[in-house]
This record gives sequence, structure tokens and C-alpha cells, in this order.
Amino acid sequence: KYDVVLYKRGNKYILHRIIKVVPAGYVIRGDNTYRSEFKSDDEIIGVMTGFKRKGKEHKVTDSGYKLYSILNCVSYPMRFVYVKLRHAAGKVIKPILRRNKG
Repeated sequence: KYDVVLYKRGNKYILHRIIKVVPAGYVIRGDNTYRSEFKSDDEIIGVMTGFKRKGKEHKVTDSGYKLYSILNCVSYPMRFVYVKLRHAAGKVIKPILRRNKG
């Protein structure tokens, strides 16, 4: 759980985080997406062990990264509701602003 895995979707390679381990595979989701997917072991190409950001190398075993991973998954329900509310508010506010503009 919380590992970032690489898989192929069509002609693209995708990195998503494991949010749940189930007997037949994994429930995965991108950090900035709101749709979960299921992948089996044979669909996973690799697992991220580190990354580079702003010229600095980080390992997935670093405590700061582990905390980020957990908080990202735990905060998902709140972020999901926020995005839905923001989208709904935009549908109401944009027509009002357009009407007042002209």
C-alpha cells in the first residue's frame, strides 16, 4: 500500500499509487485524479524507488515521502468533495458573471 507503480495503458506508461491491496491485485489512483482503477500483478511493470525534484534525489523510504503518501491517500475524500463542490459552484457562478458583464 502507498507504493507508486508503473503500468501501460494503451501506448502510454502511467504511474499511479496503490491505495488498497486486494487478493486479486491492487486498487490504484493517481495523486491528482479522482478515479480508481484495478490492476493485477501481471499488469504492473515496475515500482518507483525514488525520484528527482528540483535537482535533489529522494527515496521512497524517506520519512517525509512516506508521510506525504499516507496524507495524500487519507485526504482523498476531502479533496474529492472539494473538487465536486468547486465544479458545481463554477456552473452557478459563471453564468451570473457572464450576465452581469454585458
